[in-house]
Amino acid sequence: MDIITEKEYRRIIKQYKQLVDLILAKTEQLALIERGRRPRGICDEIDFEEKDGKLLVEFERYCCGESQYESYYLPLKFLFDENYPERYKVMLEEEKIKKEVELMKAFERSEYERLKKKFEGDIYGKRE
Repeated sequence: MDIITEKEYRRIIKQYKQLVDLILAKTEQLALIERGRRPRGICDEIDFEEKDGKLLVEFERYCCGESQYESYYLPLKFLFDENYPERYKVMLEEEKIKKEVELMKAFERSEYERLKKKFEGDIYGKRE
């Protein structure tokens, strides 16, 4: 790469700062959707790792002399589509409902098996 002018340098740095600010704002929005609260701590590491269409955004805070980290995987779509956060929220709610239905089915099945075993051989109110 050739050298750049000071003006180009300042423009690039300004754009990068704006990008970092956007990533942090969208991560806060993601945290409110997923956890119902803002991230705890400070995001010092702004060299975000991208994997599978998501950015790893980590917040660090100190408590009792120890570092504690909160990690968020921000889908890149949060940066490109202003309607995506609402769709993401709906997707999370649907996934939660699906898991609850599966748990309920598993519980009902185990309860059925338990009662079947309990009353197995019980014909007309008589147990063997």
